[in-house]
Amino acid sequence: MSLFTLTSFVERGKWLIQSESRLTIYGTSNVSDFVCRMDSYSSKDTLEYNHDPKTSELTFIKNRMTIPIRNFDCGNGQITKDFRHTLQIDKYPHLDVRFLSLQHFAPNQPTVQGYINITLA
Repeated sequence: MSLFTLTSFVERGKWLIQSESRLTIYGTSNVSDFVCRMDSYSSKDTLEYNHDPKTSELTFIKNRMTIPIRNFDCGNGQITKDFRHTLQIDKYPHLDVRFLSLQHFAPNQPTVQGYINITLA
């Protein structure tokens, strides 16, 4: 009888969201495509994650940040107004962003792709 133990090595880490961090939302409406940006982040949040070096995937432990919808600019006053109206800014003034996972993470990479959950808050 043989008994094998499989060990998976996972590195824990922290990711500081700095004031110069940006978030871009790419969208489509029945009129046109649009891009809305948040070019500065007024809070200082730290996200905690597990990193699997074999897959370069990050899975988040402490994963939440809150962003005021007013911080987004769509580059056109009417589109920004429509964006805020669609998100019901008077009822839900913030986006609650929860990072779920990021793929192909590299420490010095300027952008990443992955899965997040956004809730109007």
